[in-house]
Amino acid sequence: MKKYDYSILTTFLDTDAYKFHMQQVVFYYYRNITVSAKFLCRGNNSFGCYSNILINQINMMSTNLYLTDDEYNYMSSLPFFTKKYLLWLKNFRYNVSQVNIFDKNGKLCIHIRGLWKEVILWEVPLLALISEIVHQNESPNVTTRIALNYLKKKFLLFMR
Repeated sequence: MKKYDYSILTTFLDTDAYKFHMQQVVFYYYRNITVSAKFLCRGNNSFGCYSNILINQINMMSTNLYLTDDEYNYMSSLPFFTKKYLLWLKNFRYNVSQVNIFDKNGKLCIHIRGLWKEVILWEVPLLALISEIVHQNESPNVTTRIALNYLKKKFLLFMR
């Protein structure tokens, strides 16, 4: 199994922009509502073996993944985010105590519980981490170049 002594996720803004819009609404109108979420993989998988890697990665998120000054300035330049929300977001840190990750008979299980305004940001990075970890371990010889060539061939077939 591949070793990860580095954070796979490197920027706070590498997420779905819609999450920030939704989070701002939750921040103002549902700020003290507690929610829970579960990750369910509908197919047959054996991703549970990656639970410890995933735990390690989310621990890195709590210290390494936050809104930097440059990212704050960028988001401040956009017309749809309020200053109050962005100041709160600048101080936001992923709270690893909200996430419970475990291997249940080979299946990856994830339960998240906490304030909605915080939990809302877990979905995209967790799915990105799962995707990266699984694919780097199960198909390590598939490079970016191979994937792009494959997509190019499919695109050319589509354009015919």
